[in-house]
Amino acid sequence: MPELRIDPLTGQRAIVAGERAGRPGGELSATPAPAIDPESDPFAEGHEDRTPPELYALRGEVRLMDQKVAGLDQKIDGLDHR
Repeated sequence: MPELRIDPLTGQRAIVAGERAGRPGGELSATPAPAIDPESDPFAEGHEDRTPPELYALRGEVRLMDQKVAGLDQKIDGLDHR
């Protein structure tokens, strides 16, 4: 049975009809991404020279670095977010 859901923050409405997935062509499908070549992967261990200098690292798990290009403007709503 379809249901109407309302986003409590925006008030936007959406109809969720789960049983439609059982119809022909309704199934989820995604092609797997091609494998990353370890030799050309700039984020692979040992290739640190190919990325900006890291600010923090947990070897083999996480590397934190500055962005070359900001995702957002530094000033939003009149505040400086640097």
